[in-house]
Formats: sequence, structure tokens, C-alpha cells
Amino acid sequence: NYKDALNFLNKAIQVDSLYAKAHYYLGKCFDALQNYFNAKKEFTLANDLDGLKFRAPSEFNSIIKSLSRTYKVPIADVVKTFEANSPNKLIGNKLLIDHLHPNIKGYFLLSRTWINAIKNNYLLGLKPTDEVSERTFWKNIPITELDSTIGEMKIMKLKSKSPFQARGENFIIKPKNFTEQQAYRLTIKNEISWGVAHFYTAKHYFENELYNKAINELKAILVTDKNNADVLTMIGDAYFLLNDFSNAEKIYLKIYSLRNNTLDLYKLGTIEIKLNKPENAILFLRNCIRKMPNRTIDVRFMLATAYFETKKNSLAKKELRLLLQQNPNNKKALNLLFRIKENEKI
Repeated sequence: NYKDALNFLNKAIQVDSLYAKAHYYLGKCFDALQNYFNAKKEFTLANDLDGLKFRAPSEFNSIIKSLSRTYKVPIADVVKTFEANSPNKLIGNKLLIDHLHPNIKGYFLLSRTWINAIKNNYLLGLKPTDEVSERTFWKNIPITELDSTIGEMKIMKLKSKSPFQARGENFIIKPKNFTEQQAYRLTIKNEISWGVAHFYTAKHYFENELYNKAINELKAILVTDKNNADVLTMIGDAYFLLNDFSNAEKIYLKIYSLRNNTLDLYKLGTIEIKLNKPENAILFLRNCIRKMPNRTIDVRFMLATAYFETKKNSLAKKELRLLLQQNPNNKKALNLLFRIKENEKI
């Protein structure tokens, strides 16, 4: 009964015009009645009159705008941007995660408003035509589903206490999936670190063949630990399994620069063959054999493949014969040897 509520709330304000909660509920009523102009007016008053000063009053923005006009200083109007991206221009839970902090979308709009003000005023060597698409931004953002879940749990815990609740309530949550379990162990139980939570989540995705999700979680770790070889290895393996050999190559070249072990050489050799770079593959695989002479069956096969692709048939046959000495019934080696012999007859 919003109209009746309006009547009583207006009477309350006649008694005490500074009562923030009355203005807040007036705003709720106007919002429900689709009177969005008055809803915004009442919500603004509720914010300004709140005895617990969580947020700056609207007068601050009026002063900033006035000074920007007086001194001809460019302004980045974040409020205008947030209103334009909010239902009925009422800034709320769509862009805020609690009483004033933006969510991920809100932070994106915040930063985009700043950068547009910088570009439109030709500051820092930028100009209006310099642009990065939103799609590119969201594709490359180092924030994952786990990060969002961690943030949501922290806010739920915060809102279970005073002043959001009249009395402090016991915070109870039951994780519904693996991601929520890791967020719960980190945020509520304090059992694991942020990096470990991401690693466990990535491993879970990897084991379930959700390689793109695994890569996103692992890349989040690289933001704070960019040379973690174990994390890079999982990323490289995930790209390989996605047949994204170009990105797999970049990752494994970095891994090789960090630790230079034989398995990395073998993987690099395999990737170079996939990318039709057999000459590069030969260098990596020969080096691998020198370092690992007793475990060379797979390496020798890939090296023979690289020699065959570079028309070095005699070297390819030599590697296959050495391989067959170790494993006479290796079908891949026998088939490749047959192909080489047939090729030589042509």
C-alpha cells in the first residue's frame, strides 16, 4: 500500500524533516510507484542525512562541479556515468556491492569515465580516438569467478553485522559448488591462502577439461607471482590441449627461460612440430636427448618426425632405428619408417 505509506511518511517528515530513514522509505515508495524523479530526490536526502556517515553528501559533488566551472578544470562525472548505467538512473545493487563500493562492472565504469575525461581533454599524450573495446577489456581482465565469489562472501559476512543488522547475527553459509567451497575455506574458515584457492580451483577445472576456466584462474595467480613455473606449466598444458599451440609456445618459451628442464624441451619440440616449425623442434629435441639419454622413446619419435618434415630422411631413419632397438614393436615408429621408405620410392 505505497500510497498510504507515502501519507504516513510525509507526516513523519513534517515532525522531523531530518529523519534519514523516513526519506529512504519515501524513496522506496516512489520507486515502486515508478515516480523515479522523486525517488532519486528522497534517496539523495536519505544519504545526505544519514547520521552514520558512510558516504560523502551530495553537496560535495556540487562543490566539485562548481569549482571545475570556475577554474575551467576538466571533470570526470562518475555519478552521471553510473546513473546512465543504472535502472531508471537510480544507482544501486547493479553497480554497487555494498553501501558504497563498486562491483566489477562499477569499477570498469569508474575507470572508463576517468580515461575518457583524460582522452577528451588530450591529457597524458592521449586523444579521443585512442580506444580499447569493452569486449577486449572483459576478455583480458584478471578477475575470475572465484574472485567474485570471494568478494560476495566477504560482503555477506560484513552485512550480517552491525550496523547493517540491528543485532550481530551468526553468519551461516553452505557452499553449493567447488568454487564456493574454496571461497568459503579462504574467506570464512581462513584455511587456505588466496593463491592456493585459485590453484585448487584451476586444478578442478583442468581435471574436468574446462581448460579456458582453468587458464583464467591460473592467470590470476600470475598477477602476483608472474614467474611461477608450476602455474605456467599448467597454463601451457591447457593451451596445448585446446590446440592453441601459438599461446602454448609463448608460455613454454618463458618456462624454458626459467628452469630449462628436459620435459619442457620435449614439450617445446612437440609444439614447434604442431606449428610447422620443424627446424626449431630439432634444436629442442636434440638438446632433450643429450640431457635425457635413457628416456628417449617419445623424444626420438618426435625428432624423427621433425627430420622427416625437413626432408632429412637418413637422420629420421637413424632415430627410428635407435628407438626400435629399445622398443621393437612401437607402432608409431614402424608406421613412420614405412612412410619414409615409401616416400623415398617416389
